Formats: sequence, C-alpha cells, structure tokens
Amino acid sequence: MFEEMGEDLEILDKCLRKMLKKDRYLLERNVHEQTLSTRLACYLSSYYETPKWWNYNVDCEYNRNFDDCKMLKNITNTNGVRPDIIIHKRWSNDSNLLVIEIKKDSNAEAWSWSDDEKLKWFTSSDDVYRFTYWVYLIFDTKGLKGYKIYQEGKIKHSWERQNQ
Repeated sequence: MFEEMGEDLEILDKCLRKMLKKDRYLLERNVHEQTLSTRLACYLSSYYETPKWWNYNVDCEYNRNFDDCKMLKNITNTNGVRPDIIIHKRWSNDSNLLVIEIKKDSNAEAWSWSDDEKLKWFTSSDDVYRFTYWVYLIFDTKGLKGYKIYQEGKIKHSWERQNQ
C-alpha cells in the first residue's frame, strides 16, 4: 500500500496489513470507526515503543495543544479538533509525524468540506502543527476501500479499490 513513501508510512502500512489480517472479523461485522481506530493505534504503538521512536506518542482522539484545545485556522469549531489517531511528541509541535482519520464506507458521505480543510491545515507549513502526513482511510466490510495521503497541505497520493 504505502511502500517507498517514507518510514512513517511504511510503519503504517505494516500495521494496517496486520490489522486487516488479524482483525478482519471486525470489518466483516461492520464495527464502529472508533473500534478500528483503537485497533490500528494498538498496532502502531508497538512500533513506536521501540528505542528509535521512544519519545513519540500514539494517541486517539487527542484534542490538546499544550494546555489548550487543538484548533486549526479557518475551522470555527469551538470544541476544537480531535483526530482519530496522531503520532507526535506531547508538549511539542516540532515533531508531529502522522495524523490518521478513519471513516467507514457507510459513513464516507459524511466527509465534508471542513474535514478536507482539516487535512490541508494539519500538514500545512502555515499552521502551528505541521504534521508530516495526514492519512485518510476508508474501510468497508471487505477491508481497506481507499485512502488519501496529504503532505504539505496537498494530496500526495490516493487510491480507491474498484468494486468487483
């Protein structure tokens, strides 16, 4: 899936493959997006707990920027934003690696303009967070249906499985 796209995406690729193999029954039973996010975060945590990545944290629904709510330019949600999964160093915006947003195919139509704007701003060099990548994953009961990878505020790569 994400081979040769950088080490962070290669780790995500390995974890996604593991989840799709070990937890396929979750997809087949059409579980909630948060269940999929949690499972993927568990697999990611195992990689980011190695000595090379020791200072990085894998967090779900993390809504903080230091002591304040995580906010984005041009997004006027007073509750802040809560990405499904982020890989970052807490108490710093200097080493934000990856933001992952997960949607189910049955909920993909809920994707909105503000979601797309979040993707752009989280990876934009004009924003405080400057994540290296934002990955949007769409799942259905068969597995990974598609993805978009944003870098520097723009789509770097996208893919969608053709229905058969």
